[in-house]
Amino acid sequence: MNRFCKAHIAAAALLTAVLAATDAAGFIGMTNRYFQDTVSGDYWIPRGFAYQTINPPVFATQTPEQIEYDFLEMKKMHANSLRVDFTWGYIERTNDVFDWTATDHIIATAEKHGLRLFILIGYQYPPGWFSNAWKAVNQSNKTSNILNYEHPLARAAYTDFISRVTSRYKDSPAVAGWILGNEYAYFDLWETEDPHLFVGYDTNYSLPSFHAYLTNLYAGSIAALNANWGTAYAGFDNVVMPTNYPADRHRPGYHDLIQWRKKSIGDFVAIGSIAAAGADTNHLRSYSMVGGIYNGFDANNTCEDAETIVERCRDAGAPLDFWSINNYAWALEGNELRSAGFGITKYEDQSGLPVLVTETGHSSTENLFPGAAARQAAALPGQLWEALVRGAAGVHIFTWNDRPQMPQVREQGFGIVQGSRLIKGSVYWNVRETFRRMEQVEVDRLFGGSANPPADIQFLWGQDADMGWPRANQENCSVWGGLARLGYQARFIDEEQFEDGAYTNAAALLVSRGYQLSSNRLDALTNVVARGVHLHANGDIPGQYNAYHASNANWIARIDELFGLNVSTAACTWHRGVAPFAGPDGWKEPYTPTAFAYTNNFGPLTNGYPWTNFSAWVVWKGIRATSGTTLVERVRIPGDIYNVDSLPGLHIKGHASGGRSAVNTFPSGTSPQHGLRA
Repeated sequence: MNRFCKAHIAAAALLTAVLAATDAAGFIGMTNRYFQDTVSGDYWIPRGFAYQTINPPVFATQTPEQIEYDFLEMKKMHANSLRVDFTWGYIERTNDVFDWTATDHIIATAEKHGLRLFILIGYQYPPGWFSNAWKAVNQSNKTSNILNYEHPLARAAYTDFISRVTSRYKDSPAVAGWILGNEYAYFDLWETEDPHLFVGYDTNYSLPSFHAYLTNLYAGSIAALNANWGTAYAGFDNVVMPTNYPADRHRPGYHDLIQWRKKSIGDFVAIGSIAAAGADTNHLRSYSMVGGIYNGFDANNTCEDAETIVERCRDAGAPLDFWSINNYAWALEGNELRSAGFGITKYEDQSGLPVLVTETGHSSTENLFPGAAARQAAALPGQLWEALVRGAAGVHIFTWNDRPQMPQVREQGFGIVQGSRLIKGSVYWNVRETFRRMEQVEVDRLFGGSANPPADIQFLWGQDADMGWPRANQENCSVWGGLARLGYQARFIDEEQFEDGAYTNAAALLVSRGYQLSSNRLDALTNVVARGVHLHANGDIPGQYNAYHASNANWIARIDELFGLNVSTAACTWHRGVAPFAGPDGWKEPYTPTAFAYTNNFGPLTNGYPWTNFSAWVVWKGIRATSGTTLVERVRIPGDIYNVDSLPGLHIKGHASGGRSAVNTFPSGTSPQHGLRA
């Protein structure tokens, strides 16, 4: 009783009569991109909390009394859904010995209060009893804290746990769906090494798996691998797994290593989906990953890929029903990473599935982004509404209560109540009112079954340039925010869709940081313009290299034809983002300040346009215009240590066919007043 206010408990007792327990409801299904009650046929839009239940490593071991109290309080706030965790190591504390006391109580309490649960049951962090032999080995030949995705006994233990959980609760109407994994990576996400130490370097299982993958990829031809990699291996069994990420992003073998890692994670999720499908035919299945930005440094590519995971589960006969994302925006003035829409649309397009936001939020103890901590109360309601307006099938706040024990300062303040459950100022009341209004306007009917608007612009974003994926992801999110605030609808297509002509589904195509692009796709960009579709390039002059960093022979001619630029002497003289800078401010993106000279007016781009705080992480030199119009040039500024000559910064060319192409060579600057992106 000392933890909770008696007045709260008294109020809860008075409200018991008006809080409905689980009605005669069916299991949850999917229809037209939204959840639906299979008995009533009504759409159901989940809205509530990512509530950490029994997860001791993150200081979230709720007592039965706390769970009872919290569920009731969240129900009073008009929440109807929770993302909870049934932590493997807490339930199976010794091998093959299971304690269901806590999870039975969580299920029963949810049924009592009419709350549905999305339950996280897949983990890459194994229980304490796990054999070290089943854990991953990192590039320093040390045993990691995460399990080995390729080890057969690790896989067996993982699937056994998933099968037991899903079988036990397969008949509960409180279960909305199973989440078969959360933010998997090929390194320990909590590791302090920067860049992270990747895993998969054991010689018994991972290396043979890598060799088998390469054998299949190259159809048994070691000569084909050697041609791509620039090596002279005698056979696939002799191939050495690349270790450190190259400082210049140029290592052909590492590209193939990324593809193998993506498949490895996909296969691991797939065996979990098979186990869940075999034990429980009543409930939906999903996987959860970071929706927006995990990290902007290329060396920290987690190799967790939505398209691959969905494909591997489907091919295994246990397809996923929806995708889940942990989608955090930045409550930071003057930055475009404030849009939740980016992650939702990105994973709708990449997974091909409806998207549930399993986590979103802001922290009152935020220490990475100046000024953001004080904005939690005001920013959070908008984040919830934006998720639904942007097409999410539901949304959950991370988290219910603060966790002051967390050693990471910013992780302490994501709650809307204090650790003691006392109300945490206006953020509590703002969220309560937001959920009340969602219920009042019947968002289930308002959004359920709705369709996305047609795209104005599509981003071409595939795997050719995977060596620069984290930086491209952050760049795309920044561009996305500017486009959204200007009223444009953007979507994504991959290379296969591009080859099928999907670029004609919008008025414009943006090649997203396509410094690596296959030669046939570079040639096919001419078809885009010929079809009257506007073509844009952002960050990098597209198609200089293929996926293995071999030069495309027709690059100079194609760029002149498409953009009216002579790139015969072009060079990327400054590029950052491979690995983080050291020091206490290492999280800050390494930009260089940029100044401009205006050569032509174009809309708001005039000499009076207030460019402020504009920087770049990519700078090219040696580019000259041959046709078209250069609107803005970057000029040398005092103290410019990179010695960059005057060069086109924003260049545009018209075509007789009606299409228009433009290239922007100074990406990722911020213009907070206007949100403009070239």
